[in-house]
Amino acid sequence: MGEKIVINSDYEELKIQQSGNALKSAYLAASIKYFPASGVLPAEEFFTKPQYNTWIELMYNQNQHDILKYAQDIVANNFPTVVFMIDDNWQRYYGNFDFRVEKFPDPKGMIQKLHS
Repeated sequence: MGEKIVINSDYEELKIQQSGNALKSAYLAASIKYFPASGVLPAEEFFTKPQYNTWIELMYNQNQHDILKYAQDIVANNFPTVVFMIDDNWQRYYGNFDFRVEKFPDPKGMIQKLHS
């Protein structure tokens, strides 16, 4: 009793909210407000085609050069190409959606190359 949790961020304005008395109720309230289910299923390819994920190859070292090499290796080895996921650690910090410029000097060009 008398204990408290201190939450702060050097990056974003935090909004502290409470809903219910348990983590489950907080999760349900946040999901309804911030990421409600759309009722739309992902594209069929997510269920019927291979999915490649950069975490498998790169784990914490997500970077433009190695991501492009991974994709090029998939094509060079004649694997089917459909779903290619760039996983965690590409962003500046969790909750932010800006590429880390020191690891991704041209994210727009990288995405265009991956699509081609």
